[in-house]
Amino acid sequence: MASFTRTYSDQDLRLLLQMVVDEAVAEHALTQAEYDRAREQHGYADTPRAKYIAKRLGQSWTKLAAQAFQQQAARPDAAREEHAGRRAPSEIISQAAVKHALATILRRLDQDEMSAIQYERERQALIAAAADKEEAYALDEALPSAQRLQAVYKTWAGVCEAAGIKAPEGSTAKGPRSHTNPGSYDLAACQEAMLKALKWAAENERELTQRAYQEYAGSREGIPSLNAMQGILKREELGSFADYRSSVQTMRLKHKL
Repeated sequence: MASFTRTYSDQDLRLLLQMVVDEAVAEHALTQAEYDRAREQHGYADTPRAKYIAKRLGQSWTKLAAQAFQQQAARPDAAREEHAGRRAPSEIISQAAVKHALATILRRLDQDEMSAIQYERERQALIAAAADKEEAYALDEALPSAQRLQAVYKTWAGVCEAAGIKAPEGSTAKGPRSHTNPGSYDLAACQEAMLKALKWAAENERELTQRAYQEYAGSREGIPSLNAMQGILKREELGSFADYRSSVQTMRLKHKL
């Protein structure tokens, strides 16, 4: 249990619980034994068992499982069916696959460079236009998500370097640079900062609220301030700080970053 305390914050545990329940697509609130089996079946075998989650969060498993089931059940039927019938893409992403994926999207955009959000929007549009589930799966396999690519190459600039294309201005394959000017940061810098802040929060058993992020960023160089990050999120239409924290947190837990 000690290793879980060092690795996962309470926020992480709640999200993990919901991720497992969502992927299991159960028709009732999972028992502890059912949850433990589901976490192994869906790729979360190295995460805490149900009894440890309940103990850490200080709530009964019955209540936690019911809350997670209600959230899963609240999704539209079509979304649940699509999730249940979806095959997971391959875990292996070769450099040739990266080159093909980025070249495909660049041709559609008629550009010679693009941001992660531009890539992801065009990729999702292609998959949404698929004729059937099999074609959608093939496209998802051929065009890995921006999150999956960045989980392998650490930053979007690193992805571009692997693909042999020009990286967006202001990014670097080695990670965000130590600029104090908020305008020098990009989405890749925000993602790396959020990943590091989430790890810091988990290690200190804290929730990564906006105030906690300000504390983290204020004592470190080369980290976007809260205002800088919110400005980038607004520009890229990625929602609030909380929305972005949840999406990066999901990626961190899913890919064990």
